[in-house]
Amino acid sequence: LAGQLAVDQVITDKLTLHGYYQGLSTKRKNVNGPLGAGYQPFGVTETSLFDGSVHTANVHLTWTPARMNTLTAGYEFEREAFGNEGRTTAGTQDFSTNAGQRSNTVYVQHLAGMLGGNLQLAGGVRFQSFSLMQPRFSLSNAPYSGITLSDPPSAVTLDGAASYYISASGTKLRAHIGNGYRVPSLYERFGAFFNTYPGNSFIALGDPFLKPEKTIAVDAGIDQDISRGRVRLSATYFWTRLRDIIGYGNVVPNIGTTVRPFGGYLNQKGGRSQGGEFSIKAKPTLTTDLFASYTFTDS
Repeated sequence: LAGQLAVDQVITDKLTLHGYYQGLSTKRKNVNGPLGAGYQPFGVTETSLFDGSVHTANVHLTWTPARMNTLTAGYEFEREAFGNEGRTTAGTQDFSTNAGQRSNTVYVQHLAGMLGGNLQLAGGVRFQSFSLMQPRFSLSNAPYSGITLSDPPSAVTLDGAASYYISASGTKLRAHIGNGYRVPSLYERFGAFFNTYPGNSFIALGDPFLKPEKTIAVDAGIDQDISRGRVRLSATYFWTRLRDIIGYGNVVPNIGTTVRPFGGYLNQKGGRSQGGEFSIKAKPTLTTDLFASYTFTDS
């Protein structure tokens, strides 16, 4: 279930206040019963429940002091929750896991046009801090016991773009650079399931000490209008580097005294991706639009 509520308030002809709330709630129920071939529960029906939610509230101001000059500044609050519950017919092996995380974000973006709008510049910065709630497990033999958890490191992301349009030739030159950041999800940090055999214990998959994913991306391109704007040719070069990523391994290190016999999430070195994209857009008649593109990627 997803929903959003947005409100815009015009303060003056140059200043506008925007606000929105959006929420996402997801639920999944898996039942493993005694019928069918292959592995079956040990004389009981097992039910696994997975619940998750993300709630985001945002408020920002947009100021346009001049026609080609726009400044946006805002604040965002986000709350994430994850829950996993297991039930059996007898009820002797029931378990539950709950975890949560909050974040606070401030950001600023400036869009400016110069030289009659032929030169366009954009720049933005975003700062986000995180607060992790202590996970709760229902049984005494829960995973990750005895460890001290800390909040994920704060994130600072930057983004800049520029374009220049040459009116005489109908040519646009453009370039962009930015970095990305993804904090580990709650399941990647605390994902677990309860295994009735052997040992009647939690089996940990997550790593509470995962580091965030970090990326940097650059692209540059050219757009060329011909035939009085009825045909546009575009070419773009892009390059992305994944500095750190979160992967899944079959053999992973233990978390303190918690073993992970079935593998789990872990930090891995990233990679890179680069390539080119080429496209043509044409309007041969008033009622016909044609578009074709080709992309080459080397990862």
